Amino acid sequence: MKFTDFFCPKSVAVFFASRDETKVGHTVVDNILNSDYKGKVYLINPNADVIHGIKCHKSLLEVDDVIDLAVIVIPSKFILQVLDDCAKKSTKFAIIISAGFKETGIEGAALEKQLIIKAIEHKIRILGPNCLGMIDFNCPINASFSPSMPKKGSISFVTQSGALGTAVLDWAKTNDIGLSKFVSMGNKADINEINIFEEWLEDDKTNVITAYLEGVTNGMEFMKVCSKVTRKKPVIIVKAGNTDAGAKAVSSHTGTLAGSSKAYDAAFMQTGVIRAKTIKDLFNIAAAMAEQPLPEGNNVVIITNAGGPGIMASDACEENGINLVNIKPETYNKLKEFLPPASNFYNPIDVLGDALSDRYRKTFEVLMKDKDIHAMVVILTPQAMTQELDTARALVEAVKESKRRIPVITVFMGGHEVKGAIDYLSKNGIPNFEIPEDAIKTLRAMLDQMSWINKKSEHIREFKADTDKVKEIFDRCRSEEKFELGEMQSREILEAYDIMVPAARVVKDIDEAKKMAEMMGYPVVLKIDSPDK
Repeated sequence: MKFTDFFCPKSVAVFFASRDETKVGHTVVDNILNSDYKGKVYLINPNADVIHGIKCHKSLLEVDDVIDLAVIVIPSKFILQVLDDCAKKSTKFAIIISAGFKETGIEGAALEKQLIIKAIEHKIRILGPNCLGMIDFNCPINASFSPSMPKKGSISFVTQSGALGTAVLDWAKTNDIGLSKFVSMGNKADINEINIFEEWLEDDKTNVITAYLEGVTNGMEFMKVCSKVTRKKPVIIVKAGNTDAGAKAVSSHTGTLAGSSKAYDAAFMQTGVIRAKTIKDLFNIAAAMAEQPLPEGNNVVIITNAGGPGIMASDACEENGINLVNIKPETYNKLKEFLPPASNFYNPIDVLGDALSDRYRKTFEVLMKDKDIHAMVVILTPQAMTQELDTARALVEAVKESKRRIPVITVFMGGHEVKGAIDYLSKNGIPNFEIPEDAIKTLRAMLDQMSWINKKSEHIREFKADTDKVKEIFDRCRSEEKFELGEMQSREILEAYDIMVPAARVVKDIDEAKKMAEMMGYPVVLKIDSPDK
């Protein structure tokens, strides 16, 4: 099923729209109306007549229209009945913001199973429950209870944490980062990261896919989808729950198993996914990939008006396997024509602390003509003579006028003095980083993405896992009150996961051992198989 009627529905019904400004049902209605949504909005509330000048219906069955999307904010015990009503109105999608499901324990998990059965019965796709909602910045529609609406862009973000989602939306707005789509999955009873990634692969408004995940629904299917998506678009993920404490917190948060961090590292490496350690790293990388071309090679040049930050950037390049390109003689000679004698003409190129915007621009223009250079990092610190905004303008103009397209990223360091320049760079598609290390880390990710695209596609090996057999072994051990696996049970489990193990047999005495050795063929190894060790 295509998600067109999910991200940009022609009609939306809100259960229950509320007159109380402190209620989520009121906030959701406000957000839909304030997002400049052009479709029809139906409000359902048996105890209200009008909200925001819109008529309230006692029941969805009173509405004489097909409902593409239902946004449900009611106590969990009433939701099954609401889905029955939605089915009668040919509803295709429902966002269940309400909590009270598997994240609350056994009873909630049982209710969530009933919810899934009901959704399958009615062929309604469910986002949530226990989620923030969804925003499409192109439709536009804000079907969530977050009031923050960053500017429209080409980065789409899906999150398993609604609260983190609200922070990300506010942060993106503050930092002028444009988003295309935002999805909060909550408990992932139905719609999950696999569905979302597949949809965004074909979405021409999404150029970069980003995610915060605590676990994945189906590991093998996730790898297959990521392997396909990353050939066309970058996928950048923050995976949480990497420690014992974090995994326990994940389980109580959304009822999800976090999984092994090393396993995720391996899976991401095999499928071209870029793993970011923090949300800040995630959006640093995403913003650069959304605005800048990928580097065609590993050679970077650094321009700086300060020695210290240039050294920091150089260290970061070596630590991240990025080559500080040697400046060739013809480029060196052109730089000598206008740079002061005290400048450093080798990489990093130090234009000195008294550099005005024109010196930066001339240096940039010379280096852009050197085809050995595949990426450029421009560092600026606000010194006595520095023209922060003029330098930003000169850089933007030079990039636009250049016949070459290579990634150009900046590190305008400081705060108040460089804010106007950073805002100007951002509005013109040049990402800025607070410190050199962040810029180089992002450049490394861009190189990795280019390497992945150029890498020959490989088949992902799928192991034939007999999970029923594994469950049978564990159940048998529990029934016998054995809480440690013996040698043979461990072998059975490995074999159930299609992992080769040497042939082995259990014998009780030396005579049986001799007979079995003759049958199996020499040489053989004798081991003790005992829970007492």
